[in-house]
Amino acid sequence: MSYVFAARFRDALLNVLFIGFTGTPIEQNDANTRPVSSEYVSVYDIQQAVIDKATSPIDYESRIAKSSMNEAELPKVDSEFEEITEG
Repeated sequence: MSYVFAARFRDALLNVLFIGFTGTPIEQNDANTRPVSSEYVSVYDIQQAVIDKATSPIDYESRIAKSSMNEAELPKVDSEFEEITEG
């Protein structure tokens, strides 16, 4: 979806320079920022930011959050979720 939008945007605006700033890939399943946006002008990653003392080191531990819910409440949650997310 993002690639189609980017391609149409570029087709509509001829002879312009596109500059974007991103800290994450455009799509969740594929790190496709570069193919959609073209060549990098500069890359400043977390490791460099830590070296520069612009940020603190990031420690991450992957885990699953355990939760439980009263089964009788599930239909109410489902309907509210549908309303909030519009399907």
